[in-house]
Parts: sequence; structure tokens; C-alpha cells
Amino acid sequence: MSDQAEPVFSSWLSRLITAALIINILYTFVAWSRDRNARHLPLPPGPVGKPIIGNLLQVPREREWLTFIEWGKQFGPLIYLNLFGQSIVVINSRAVATGLLDKRSAIYSDRPKLTMVGELVGWERGVTLIESGLRHKNYRKLLHNTLSQTASKDLWPLQESENKKFLKRLLETPQNFRSHIRRTVGASIIRLAYGHEVVSDDDRYIKMAEDAQSNFSVAATPNAFWVDFIPWLKYIPEWVPGAGFQRKARRWREELQVLTNEPFENVKSQIAQGNASPSYVSRHLEDPQLKGQEEDIKWSALSLYTGGADSTVAAILTAFLALALNPEAQARAQAEIDSVVGRDRLPSFSDRGNLPFITACVKETFRWKPVLPIGVAHRVTKEDDYNGYRIPENTTIITNLWAMLQDPSIYPEPETFRPERFLGTPADAVSHHFGFGRRICPGMWNAEASVFISIATVLAIFDIRLPEDKVSRERTLNVEYTTGMISHPGPFDLKITPRSMANLDLL
Repeated sequence: MSDQAEPVFSSWLSRLITAALIINILYTFVAWSRDRNARHLPLPPGPVGKPIIGNLLQVPREREWLTFIEWGKQFGPLIYLNLFGQSIVVINSRAVATGLLDKRSAIYSDRPKLTMVGELVGWERGVTLIESGLRHKNYRKLLHNTLSQTASKDLWPLQESENKKFLKRLLETPQNFRSHIRRTVGASIIRLAYGHEVVSDDDRYIKMAEDAQSNFSVAATPNAFWVDFIPWLKYIPEWVPGAGFQRKARRWREELQVLTNEPFENVKSQIAQGNASPSYVSRHLEDPQLKGQEEDIKWSALSLYTGGADSTVAAILTAFLALALNPEAQARAQAEIDSVVGRDRLPSFSDRGNLPFITACVKETFRWKPVLPIGVAHRVTKEDDYNGYRIPENTTIITNLWAMLQDPSIYPEPETFRPERFLGTPADAVSHHFGFGRRICPGMWNAEASVFISIATVLAIFDIRLPEDKVSRERTLNVEYTTGMISHPGPFDLKITPRSMANLDLL
């Protein structure tokens, strides 16, 4: 770019941003005026914001769910925020979330339009972010055939097979437990979706899917990109100074397109050649009643991985950490396995009904450190009121799952990992971790099954202990969780050793 051109571009960019800000201010003023004239009930309470930008600078970029909890102590279970003219309501209470998102799901099941992750990167066509309507219903119908509580039992042999490989890798290199967990979860889901068997740690599909999921988590993080608050910025070319978000979006979009199309097209080729392995994609493509639905099959197949793999990995890592930090709970779980299953075979899904403490460990894992602290946002499509407060049309609804699952009035000593709190509780005791209403995660049964079989089989063979050296031990005792749509435990170390040499024959 020439020296003469640079001032022109800078001037052009300044005018564009100024115009965008003016339009945004006018939009905010018009919306406020219309809101003011229409209001008959007050908005929910919330922190006082600044002119124009509202509460934008008050919402932290990290661990925002903790700030929402503090605001909840002051303002109650419903908190109103305004971010650059965008109405947001944060829900800190399970009862309120159930009352709105479950019982009024007809108007609370849409998704807000997220410019960065949805429009620019391309995730708006995925199950997680697609707008409510016929395509979303068809996605869920397709996925229900594979992931419902009944249908997901057909996946148990596949999960048990991949899990046994996991145990062997864990025995060989226990220090690599984190990468072993990632590979096992990814291999199970990719084999389910595309019939592709993962045979190495550097599998292309696993790598592509992990990168795409990581990009999604960053792009979908609230308050991360200005373009989500000033949508007109999406028209700025990526070569303009300050448009780094456009370069990221292009790169992430290209990676997403490869992940969406390549494994799908491979299955189509295998079907044409008559050598396709059984999979979600092959079964649906070969169903004559689903002719003409290739796009829906392709995107719903992608969502099998991106909608569940990363969160399942985070949950299993959390279970390992919790059991190491709580040796009494681990010993009780192992005693239950030894009593019910014995020492001459591995636990299987057929034992699940007879292992209530292991099942309680699964539920407590999801509660103790929620892997989706604020879930996925909803959008209300029609003005509503609740308990004397008005919720404007198009308001973004954020469910603070962390607050709900750490509520001391429901879960005494919430910071303590205590599986026995779930003994004798209903099967859906923590189902709200998977969302609400028509947007509840369609893969919830598969996710719970993955965590169950991992905990049960690992504890049958291994002891999970804190490391002995001081530095590693301190790191594990003080592990921090990451910020993002999915929250992972940061680096930590474990000492994983066989309980008995005789048990190793089971592998």
C-alpha cells in the first residue's frame, strides 16, 4: 500500500466507524424511546450503565458468571443489562429459568444473532446457533433418532470398545491422560458420525474438529468482539487496520467449511463404492425418506462432534481431578465397583443401574464445575412479563448455570465434591446443566454415558492420586478453569497407577 493511499484508507475507516457509531446511537435512542412509550411494567433491576454503551464495560471478559452472581445478590434472580442498545437478561435461578425457558418455550427457544461466530465464521447453520424454525426442528428430529435416551443405548458397544483402548493407553503413558481423554471422546463421536476409525493421536479429523471447537468457543464468548455489538463493522475489509477480527473470521470459516464438507463427502463416496461403514451419515443418506435433506444431514452430523466432544472432555477431566482431590469418594466408588462387578471383568453399561454411587459421581461432576458456566444464550421473540417485570422482545437471555448449580440453598456446601447428595434423587437432578426447553442438548444422554463408562472402568483398574512432588501437587490443588463458552480445567498433574497387577489382564 502506498504512503499516499494510507491516509485515504485511514480517513475512510474513520468515516465508516463514525457512521456506524451514529447509526448505532440512533438505533439505541429509537429503541429506548419506543421502549419508554410502551412500558407498562418496569424492566428487571440491574447495574446502572453509561450513556450509549450501557453496561458494556462492566461485564468482565473472564469468569463473567461470578460477576453475575454478585449482581444477583444485589438485584435478585433476574438482572437486566444493556450492551450498546442490546437488551440482555441474566437468569441466576433454576426456578426462574424453568418458568421461562421450559414453560414458555414457544417464545424463548430462539437464538440471538451473533455476528462473529454465527454470520462471519459460519456457525449459524449448526444445531447450536441455528434460529428456531423448521430447519432446527428437522435437525433435532434427525439427531433424536440417534441420541434419544432409548436410541443412545445402541451406541454403548462403540463407547465400550473405544474406552477399552483408552484404558490401554492410560496404562502405557498415564502422564498423558489429558490427550488420551481427548482422543477417546473424539474417536467415539467421529466413528459414530462418519464411520471413521481413529488409529493415531494425530488423526486429521480429530485435529480439525478440535481446532474448530476451540475457535467456536473463542468466537462465541460474550463481550469478546466489537462486531457483535456494532454489526456494521462486518462490512470493513480485512486489510483495513483494526480489522483483525475479519482475518480471524475468514481463517476460522475456511477451517469450518473443510470440517463440514470433507468427512461428509468421503462417506458419500464410500456409499457410491459400496464400502461405507455404518454411521450417522451413511444411515441417513441411504434412507429414501430423507432424500433431498443432504444439507441438514451434513450439518447435524457436524454438530454431533462440535456439540458434545469438547464439553465431554472437560467433564471427564473434571471427574479425574475431583476424584484425586477426594480420596474418600474414590474409595467408596471403587468399593461399589468391586462389590457389584467383581474383579474379573470390566464394568459395562449393563451394570449402570446397580452402581448408584458411580452415577452420583457423574451428576456431581456436572454440578461441581459446570463445563458450560453460562450455557448458550436464548432470545425471546415476543415481549413478555415475569413476576412484575417486563422482558422486551428480542432480549438475549443468559442462563447462569454456574449460579444455579452452585446455589447453597439447593446444594449445601456447593464448593465441596459430594456425590452422595445425588443418591436417591430423580434421574434429571442436574439435567439443567444441558440447557432448557426446546434447546436442551440433544446429546445429553450420550454425554452422561461417556462420563459414566470412563469413571467406572478407570476406577476398576486404576487409583487416581495427587502427584507427590510439591510443584505438581500445588498446581493440581490450585487449578484454574478457563474462560469461554466451554470451561476446561487448566493444566494439572495426577499419579495414575494400577490397583492390582492381576486386573491388567482385563485389558
